[in-house]
Amino acid sequence: MDPNQVAGMAVIFGAYSLMLYLLYRSNKIIAEMKRRRLVEKRRYAKKKIAHVLEVHRATRHRRQ
Repeated sequence: MDPNQVAGMAVIFGAYSLMLYLLYRSNKIIAEMKRRRLVEKRRYAKKKIAHVLEVHRATRHRRQ
């Protein structure tokens, strides 16, 4: 193999390695974003439920 072929193979393998690394990183970032979104949904649901229960408790004496 001449030096040009070696350099070409190095560029190809380097580009492929970079692509795999970027794919790994982007999947990791997407998974983290999904996890955060789920946590926010749960937090919102808990707040909403707590608010509804509090209103229910506060108005219970008026209905009786």
